[in-house]
Amino acid sequence: MGELQEFLEQEKEKRKNKPTPDNFDRLVREWQLQVKELYDQLETWLEPERKEELIDILRGYPVSVREEGLPEWEVDVFVIFFGELEIILKPESRFRGENKGVLKIETDKTHGKIIRCPEREVTGFNDWFIKQEDEKKPLTENNFKQTLKNIIKKAGKFTD
Repeated sequence: MGELQEFLEQEKEKRKNKPTPDNFDRLVREWQLQVKELYDQLETWLEPERKEELIDILRGYPVSVREEGLPEWEVDVFVIFFGELEIILKPESRFRGENKGVLKIETDKTHGKIIRCPEREVTGFNDWFIKQEDEKKPLTENNFKQTLKNIIKKAGKFTD
């Protein structure tokens, strides 16, 4: 393969997942499915705590996402209730920035992110990572539950 052919193949691959009027709906549907699969996994991990009625989970509530230069689109949020505390996972972007998707994890006092980095080495669930402050860890059951503990601890500091 010639140098130009190789270059064109690489460029074609890069642009495949860039939103255009022709592929925007398909890319949004793919992202919505990836988010649903992520939520399914989180719900499975939290099932023991839910069965013991330590937490409750709300799904299926859509929010609008606006990204510069693109049409508005909708995706569901995932809410974990711990007493009066609401921990909300809200998709923030899919097409902006270096990651292939970002979800905010937030309460009224604390926050973190779950990011999708498909080009990274896959070490946890799929290609998702948890980012809180400057630390980025693979999304595993243990890391997710530890992040929830940290968020609940920090949120509790503001109510004492």
